[in-house]
Amino acid sequence: MESGMSLRNTLVIVNQWRRANLGPDSGISYGALQRFVANSTVLMMTKRETRKAGSEDKESGWATGRHAFSSQLLRQFRKAKRIEAGGPEYAAVEDGADRAQADLERPIYTNGGVASIDKVKH
Repeated sequence: MESGMSLRNTLVIVNQWRRANLGPDSGISYGALQRFVANSTVLMMTKRETRKAGSEDKESGWATGRHAFSSQLLRQFRKAKRIEAGGPEYAAVEDGADRAQADLERPIYTNGGVASIDKVKH
């Protein structure tokens, strides 16, 4: 959804993952996804502007959202490097003062150029 995917397409991806990882009867309904999105304190659904206003308006929703997403990705890559080097799982200076948010931002490991959330042993 963050990349602009519709709810229906998101449901297909979510159900493919759930069936592959949790079993054939683990899919969720479209209504369940709609309720989750409507009641989520994390997601905020808005209509996308007709133009990518980030290049013209640095305060646009697109620009601020893209900046927040990019900043989060960088924190997750840094966290993975720190953990691989034997450092702590949480460092307020790098991960931010909000420990709960930092725990939600799982490290992204780049195993030979392929990014993964789970650490793969070679």
